[in-house]
Amino acid sequence: MIMPSVTETTSEGSVEFEQSTDYPENTQYPDWEITGFPENSILSYYSSALTLSSERYSNQNKYYEAIEVIVYITGSYSVTSTSNMDTFGYLYTGQFNPSNQNLNMLTYNDDSGSNQFRLIADLEAGVTYTLVVTTFGSDVRGAFTVIARGPTYVNFLPRNVADTTMIMSSETTTIATSTEAIVEFEQSTEYPNWEITGFPEGSISTSYSGALTLNSERNPNSGKYYKEISVIVYTTGVYSFTSSSSMDTFGYLFTGIFYPSDPSLNLITSNDDYPGSDQFRLIAYLEAGVSYKLVVTTFPIDTTGPFSITTLGPDRVSFLP
Repeated sequence: MIMPSVTETTSEGSVEFEQSTDYPENTQYPDWEITGFPENSILSYYSSALTLSSERYSNQNKYYEAIEVIVYITGSYSVTSTSNMDTFGYLYTGQFNPSNQNLNMLTYNDDSGSNQFRLIADLEAGVTYTLVVTTFGSDVRGAFTVIARGPTYVNFLPRNVADTTMIMSSETTTIATSTEAIVEFEQSTEYPNWEITGFPEGSISTSYSGALTLNSERNPNSGKYYKEISVIVYTTGVYSFTSSSSMDTFGYLFTGIFYPSDPSLNLITSNDDYPGSDQFRLIAYLEAGVSYKLVVTTFPIDTTGPFSITTLGPDRVSFLP
């Protein structure tokens, strides 16, 4: 995999980050706490919520979410929460065992100058890590966002570590957790019905955040900025992809490779404005093990700004920028 220069937008504006040895891979991370991370660090986002259906510690009345963390370049990373809740964060090497919270623990933090956590650690490419987001107080629920900063993107994959059984067949996927009733998700290829009836209540939601900047790629024909994102599904079924942005977004979904010079090649579906908005909504039947590309662009030319994508379907979705 060739890693080109990557551009992201920080609060200071668009910056270019050369993925090279210029970024120290084995820096003692307490230095970053004093000096701050380099301005050209790459930002990654993950948004979710602690709800009545979230997992709970057996020995505490606290909700939590376990999230697998994957990094692709060895180096120092920070993981910071933002929420109305008083959050508490733990980072583990390998698996997280809720009955033994000290096992495999790498670092933890409660308040880093606020009621939010900030975790800083040296992470190695190819090693599995687990981030656990919980709260300081008991019986607290609410939305949260996690922001990672480091030498490259961080991939977040939600994990259910409680008693979870997933039964897969050609017709249905059954998901049962200790806090939810069993929900049956029909794997129907008649996906226009989902647009009329809405996705089942037991559908799994996944979020991705990014931005179109002055340094983003541009379509050679239209001159519009775009972002190409690899999409991975783990359960075959019907999925929706909905954008949220101040921009008038346009979305395309492809099987296999995306060719900017011929956007009709490998195209599965596209959408500009789903009813009542200037955002796109793509609905498609996707197969596990097949490579897909989501392309986010805009209806007008020369438009930049942040955006987020929310998916609904029978299982989580992984986004790889």
